[in-house]
Amino acid sequence: MIRLPLTLTLIFAGFIAACVYGILHDQITYCISEEFYTKIRFAQNEIPQSESWWGVTKVAVLNTWKIGLIISFTLSCTGLIHPTNRAFVKYTIQAFFISMGVAAILTTLGYVNGIYNHNALEKLPNTIINKNDFLLVQSIHNFTYIGGLIGMFVGIYWQFYKRKLTKTEF
Repeated sequence: MIRLPLTLTLIFAGFIAACVYGILHDQITYCISEEFYTKIRFAQNEIPQSESWWGVTKVAVLNTWKIGLIISFTLSCTGLIHPTNRAFVKYTIQAFFISMGVAAILTTLGYVNGIYNHNALEKLPNTIINKNDFLLVQSIHNFTYIGGLIGMFVGIYWQFYKRKLTKTEF
């Protein structure tokens, strides 16, 4: 009976962690290219350009909550395979950190890709002034989403791996 409240708490905690990750991520990328937000993200989310930092926070939450909820729900439900509540909480939280770690690694790869990959410069509209920084942030964001999803699968694998280890300990 205690599993339902634990599961809901873990889903909520993972969701909040994803939103915080998204906020930090977007605040950093906003420093790299304000244009990415003012010319694309703010318009997509109907946020006035005058909101700058607060607008970036709104964008982050609006763009992160869905994937954060999916990842936290999936990892929390996967955690139900563990025999004890303690193992359930422990390995689910570890899976959250693994997912965020993989996302961070791929974010770094997106940064490297964005620095060296300038193939789409001519495809950007002339209204974009600093095209290199714009493409850099675009690359970072694309890799981060992919990293979150890959991280989710690595977190699932981690939980099954830990479950298999605990079976052999009994």
